[in-house]
Amino acid sequence: MLSKTNSNAATEKNTDTNTDTKGIKTVLVLEKAKVEVMALFSYGLNPCEVLKFQPKGGAEVDIAETKSRKLQFQGGQAVHVFEVASDDTDYTLEFNSTTLVWLASQVGA
Repeated sequence: MLSKTNSNAATEKNTDTNTDTKGIKTVLVLEKAKVEVMALFSYGLNPCEVLKFQPKGGAEVDIAETKSRKLQFQGGQAVHVFEVASDDTDYTLEFNSTTLVWLASQVGA
C-alpha cells in the first residue's frame, strides 16, 4: 500500500551553539521544512519505508538508502525519525504520528 502525506509549507528552526577549546563560538542552524512524502506502509519489523519526498516548490528527492529509524516522544507525541540518503545528500525526516506532519532537514552533502 502506497501512502502520500501532504503538508503545507512551513519552516521551523533549531539552533545549536557550541564553544571549542579556544573559546570560539560556532552556531549550527538546522531548518526543518514541511514536505510531502511517498512512503510504503506494511507490517513487520520496519512498517514504514520512505521512498521519496518533495519540499513545496522544490525538486523531488528519491531515497537511495534508509540509514536508521527511531521513535522519539516529544511532548507526549510519537515522532518517527528516519535518517535517509539520496544519491549525494543525507537528510533527517520526522513523522509526527499525532499531527500526521512530515518535516525534513538536510544533514550533509
